[in-house]
Amino acid sequence: MFGRNCRLYPRRLLFIVGLLGTGLLWPVASTYAQDNGRKVRLAVMSHPQRGGVSNERAAWLQRLVHWALSQQAGLKVLPRDDVRKKLTEVNANISAKDRARIRVLKTFLAKARKLYQIRRYRFTLKALGIADKIAAKVRVYLKEPKLVRDLYLYRAMAYMGLRQGLKTREFVMRTIQFDPNYTPSSSIAPSTFLNYYSVIRRWLLRRPRYQFSVKTTPPGAKVYLNLAYKGTTPLTVTVVQGKHLLRLEKSGYSTWERLANFDPRKLRSRRTVNANISMKRDPRALSLKDLPLFAKGADIDDNIMDKLDQVCARLQIKQLFVVSPRRSGKFYALKIATYKAKSRKIEYKQIAIGQTRQRHRVRILAFAKGTGQLLAPQPKPRPIVRRRTQPPVVAVRPRRTYTPPPVIRKPRRRVVRVRPRPRPRRVASNPYDNTPRDITPRTIPPRREPPKAGTPVHKTWWFWTVTIGATVAVGATVAIIMSQTGPPPSATLIITTENPSATGGN
Repeated sequence: MFGRNCRLYPRRLLFIVGLLGTGLLWPVASTYAQDNGRKVRLAVMSHPQRGGVSNERAAWLQRLVHWALSQQAGLKVLPRDDVRKKLTEVNANISAKDRARIRVLKTFLAKARKLYQIRRYRFTLKALGIADKIAAKVRVYLKEPKLVRDLYLYRAMAYMGLRQGLKTREFVMRTIQFDPNYTPSSSIAPSTFLNYYSVIRRWLLRRPRYQFSVKTTPPGAKVYLNLAYKGTTPLTVTVVQGKHLLRLEKSGYSTWERLANFDPRKLRSRRTVNANISMKRDPRALSLKDLPLFAKGADIDDNIMDKLDQVCARLQIKQLFVVSPRRSGKFYALKIATYKAKSRKIEYKQIAIGQTRQRHRVRILAFAKGTGQLLAPQPKPRPIVRRRTQPPVVAVRPRRTYTPPPVIRKPRRRVVRVRPRPRPRRVASNPYDNTPRDITPRTIPPRREPPKAGTPVHKTWWFWTVTIGATVAVGATVAIIMSQTGPPPSATLIITTENPSATGGN
């Protein structure tokens, strides 16, 4: 089939494809059979009410529960970072429409650069005007300061080409205020513009600067000044005079964005500017901070049920575990609230975890193993069947039995077959020759015809059709059997704990 002068016929190619398909289908079927019981997704979150437990121990207990359920119990637990991002970072998800707008913005900016190179200044301004309108719509998602800076720079160069001095000065000032450390290269700007740009930049940097201090409630918000990341609040930065774009972002809170104008005529002799900003919670963000989940009568409150259903839908899970550590004297306890999606029912459980961390591990591991066995029961081991030992053989005297006499059979009659005598040869004399000649007629055996050259079986179309069909059918049957008769359904437990110290007190 694969000889030296072999040609890869379509039937052989189909046979190879069938074998490869079967080889690929087998691991997929086995994986599906193994994960068939893992359709139930779970999550575990930490409740902010800790009952006298320190933040450090609460965070350690959170990590311990997550590790016990994921590693020891064999359940698939949703990572804590993924839970936090899905519940709080709502603004991080950029829609497909906004991505398309950003691509169009880059396209028009590239067209404006080409138009400026061929000295089509008015068309350059039109392309930059369209790009500026698009940038205003997607400014919240822009993370590249270069795009806005190039909008200001090419407008200034286009206005200089049209000999409009006031507009040129305005956009040169905007470019420098947006990025004071940037200097255009000679490959994109003419020498006259570079000289003018350097003069304005030296004059602007000699002017007095301002110390801008930003504080937020709660702290820990990310500060972006002119689309460039500067740090987290509280933060103090040095800025030059002019207008600057200030943006504050924090997970779970709405994005705060303003245009700060540092005008020396209004600030006069002030060199320090303080800003105290209170950030508002994002209504789309979900949290358990203000949810009285462990209060009396919480299991019949519709508002709590609706909030838990929203959390389950956002995380795409079937069950939610909420953990709250408590302390009474020297002893610690762990309260756990279990909620199944759309069940409108909360189950509570309290575990005494002792005093020391070693005792905490033992109790939490026992709880994790019990939960894993309940949600994803393991198959029962097959019972060991031992062979029964035969009783010892006891020597018993044989009974006397009647033995009939042997039957005497007559010998077979021998048949003697006599071979026929050979036929005598008839010899005739040649009248012209005295040598005798044999004239006995001889029978010439019929000539055997060579077998017809038929098509081999492995080169017939029906052979490969039947072979490939049988291979695919066997592979599909094995996959279905493995998916139905694989290990019993298992479950996935997702534990999520929310640490106020890690998220800034939320």
